[in-house]
Amino acid sequence: FLCLIGDPVSHSLSPAIYNGFFKEEGINALYFALKVKKEDLKRVIRLFRRLEIVGFNITMPHKLSITRLLDRVDPLAESIRAVNTVVVKDGEFIGYNTDALGLRAILQDWNFSRAQRALLVGAGGYARAVAHVIADFVEELLIVSKSGVTASNLASEVKKKYGIHAKGFKATEAWNNTAGQFDIIVNASPVGMKDPSAIPLPSRLLKRGCLVVDAVYDPLETRLLREAKRRGCRVIDGLWLLSYQAAKNIKLWFKRRADPVRLRSIALEAIKDG
Repeated sequence: FLCLIGDPVSHSLSPAIYNGFFKEEGINALYFALKVKKEDLKRVIRLFRRLEIVGFNITMPHKLSITRLLDRVDPLAESIRAVNTVVVKDGEFIGYNTDALGLRAILQDWNFSRAQRALLVGAGGYARAVAHVIADFVEELLIVSKSGVTASNLASEVKKKYGIHAKGFKATEAWNNTAGQFDIIVNASPVGMKDPSAIPLPSRLLKRGCLVVDAVYDPLETRLLREAKRRGCRVIDGLWLLSYQAAKNIKLWFKRRADPVRLRSIALEAIKDG
């Protein structure tokens, strides 16, 4: 079996995507979502070591804390210091970051090339992956988080590693210091998920030609993406991110190629069926 661990997980489309793919491909496997609180993580991993598990995904709040419970961590995931996928091979638990692999692939497929400025909202586990990928494409990266501390820490890390201009801001202060054109804006925060009327940044920053990426996929079209389309931006929704990441996971777990477009249509079918 395979699963997703985190808290919350009830909203996740991952089981629908993977089980739909397994059924179509005749793979004898089952994927489910398991709510795991922070204090139970160590116990759950110990239990997994006694079971026949192919691998599993990790979502918030465990992407950073899981690393110390694994046998090995892939170099990319190690540099990001966050893991979202574990492969079990010969009894060893090996951590990867397919958030980063999926985002890199999606940017290449959307023909996003070198650019000047990027804005990243969020500084958690997913945002860490985004920052490390985006740093390869841009000269300047602005990171915004609720407290500002996590954003500043991540900005310092990225600046040191990639030699780009990176700065972190507290959300309430950021928008007064932010102007001009961004080539790419990524929302890696949950803003827009629980409250569909919420938007993670001022609409004035959404300029024509900018690529706007939203990690939220429920609702599929967030207020951020609606505003972005209205203002002439290109958009990538959270379901594309999830589908590309799932394709990378399937490759790691089963050595099979999965088309993200196909995985996305499986997810859309599941949404339609409720």
